[in-house]
Amino acid sequence: MKETRKRILIVEDEALNALFLQNILGKEFEVVAIVDNGPEAVLCAKEENPDCILMDIKINGPMDGIETIHQILSEKRIDHIYCTAYSESSVTDRADATKPKGILPKPLDVLALKNLIRN
Repeated sequence: MKETRKRILIVEDEALNALFLQNILGKEFEVVAIVDNGPEAVLCAKEENPDCILMDIKINGPMDGIETIHQILSEKRIDHIYCTAYSESSVTDRADATKPKGILPKPLDVLALKNLIRN
């Protein structure tokens, strides 16, 4: 029986970071889309039905990553992991309120990221 690969939505406003994530994750997981703003992320979450969302906190557009996750979670529960350069408690406390699988600092620990997605 063939095991299906987990489907990942990447939300990242830095193109190089997004391509890096796609390259390191694409071998093991299915990257369903890469978007750089909240409204597109909400739409992709509905249309692509990912198993996990990798969310940068500072993204393009009217919403930050935390607000975007709140909007997505208001419709359905999707595992999510924040990948961020922010470490201020005011930001991490807001992120923690969405019950993420993890909040990883940039630069990313690739092994830790893959383990969070797998489990």
